[in-house]
Amino acid sequence: MSRQFFPTKRTYLGVSEPLSTALPTAADKASTEALQRTVDKWMVVTKEEDAKRDQILNRLEALFREFVREICVRKKVDEGLANEAGGRIEPFGSYLLGVDDRDSDIDVVCVGPKFVTREDFFTGFVDVLNREPEVSVVVAVVDAFVPVVNLVFSGIEVDLVYVRVLHAKVDESLDLFDGSLLEHLDERCIRSLNGLRVSEEILSLVPDVSTFQLVLKYVKIWAKRRAVYSNIVGFLGGVAWAIAVARVCQLYPNAAASVVATKFFSTLFNWDWSQPLILKHIKEHDPLYNSYEVRRHLMPILTPSYPCMCATHNVTSSTFQTTLTELKRALLITEMISLGSATWSDVLDPSDYFEKYKHYIQIIVSSNSAALQFKWSGLVESRIRPLVLKLEMLSESVELVQPFSKSIDRAVACKTMEEAAAACTGSVPEMDYINPITTIYTSTFYIALQFGSSSEKSLNLSLPIQEFVDRVKGWDGFDMNSMGLVIHNLNSSEIPQNLLGESKSKGVKSTAISKQDVTNESTSNMNGEEHEDKRQCLDSPPAPAHPSGVLFIGGLDVTITEFRLKKIFEKFGQITKFEYHWHKVGREQVTPKVQPSSSFPMKIQALP
Repeated sequence: MSRQFFPTKRTYLGVSEPLSTALPTAADKASTEALQRTVDKWMVVTKEEDAKRDQILNRLEALFREFVREICVRKKVDEGLANEAGGRIEPFGSYLLGVDDRDSDIDVVCVGPKFVTREDFFTGFVDVLNREPEVSVVVAVVDAFVPVVNLVFSGIEVDLVYVRVLHAKVDESLDLFDGSLLEHLDERCIRSLNGLRVSEEILSLVPDVSTFQLVLKYVKIWAKRRAVYSNIVGFLGGVAWAIAVARVCQLYPNAAASVVATKFFSTLFNWDWSQPLILKHIKEHDPLYNSYEVRRHLMPILTPSYPCMCATHNVTSSTFQTTLTELKRALLITEMISLGSATWSDVLDPSDYFEKYKHYIQIIVSSNSAALQFKWSGLVESRIRPLVLKLEMLSESVELVQPFSKSIDRAVACKTMEEAAAACTGSVPEMDYINPITTIYTSTFYIALQFGSSSEKSLNLSLPIQEFVDRVKGWDGFDMNSMGLVIHNLNSSEIPQNLLGESKSKGVKSTAISKQDVTNESTSNMNGEEHEDKRQCLDSPPAPAHPSGVLFIGGLDVTITEFRLKKIFEKFGQITKFEYHWHKVGREQVTPKVQPSSSFPMKIQALP
């Protein structure tokens, strides 16, 4: 008779046994209290702010349910069935995980019955939102990998995704986590529902939710302060950081939050990234099971719900290197904390991004409307990562291409059209005006470049930058009369002074555009003549970006004449000098030449 082997019952969460099951010591508990105080200092959410978010969700649910009923009536569904069709909205992401703060957006999945199609939602419900007084901006991104409606509701950004289930009635009895539900959904609906399922699954896979939440809050603060928190430009986003923290919680299930936080930085820094970071075993029928697709990612962190997705697919070589550098720095400081020679606040010192590099690309996106700027800047931001990839491949001398993790957003009140033209290029008037003639909205993105010691004497950045410009201006919604795009190549000495204080301050915060901003636009659209002037300033070449009185312009057509340039610029001041810098490529083709240590190729000097 053969021996029978029975599997031992698992008593742990995750794909491997814990590294330690030690209980907290008195010192661990004291350190956790210090960690909690640090988090409370940085992540402040009042009861009023919590109540406001709940009110927004309640109002959205009421709007959505009424919209579902109206669609059913319009499609001649039986009245009784239309009244019972229901509809649900479910928040997920940081809100559901319990780690949101006053700057967090709210991710929401709207679940509708079979009568309401995706087209109904992305047209009809968008119209409903546009009529809501508290909603200032509504942008539907239908062709995204996960189609989404971005809106600003009472000053808070909300992202809505839609799922259509093949049920005539959608109420609280519908189990959205039942795997059989996915069998009848299309791929877009599966991806849209995945955010909610992932958030719930993460919470179910950590041994202690309160420890997980405290550590994740701290990691989020650290990642934002150190400028490594942004999925869209190539860093880890909220989901990836949450999964990583959850995995460390699994490895140290009984540990205090202070120990888990310390182990987090050491675990992530020393992780073998040839293997994905996962919270549970991938099912054999999952598309990513034993897939080469996983191995091609630099820093694979996989979501736990079926179908698994890589939450870090946007990570580039440079952002991977930058993230590891920041993890190592945090690891060294947390080791000093255990020795009593550092504090949890020391880990959160702001990034020295604007001081550590010599060369930067500055991308200034502008428009004359708060609502338009929300769309335009978002489109440009989504194209930053492809530009980073192009710059990384430009030359072996390019060692690092690091995008800043967020835009620097401003609303600049201008007294004259000359000030408006300057605002489009990053210049800010010295004073705020009570009755400005116009307001220019700008979002400025930065990309730092680091070259090797044997870097080439000259490096032509024109091609990848021109491709970037062509790509963003090729957007169907681009309007040259109301949208501006200016790109500068800056040395470290040309970085705006307010950014150089980043390492000594609380940092530059990207603020949501409020309904008041949109309302204020009416002051700049009083008559057609003024509107025409504004169009000219937004579509004109850049005005001086710094006080030297020297303007650098790149990407000029080879046929442009000095006379034409003088005509374009003389309305902004007297032109005293032109200098051209050219670079020959191929068959005597003349193209602008850009050096790593210089600004863009043409230089104009004007009297102040």
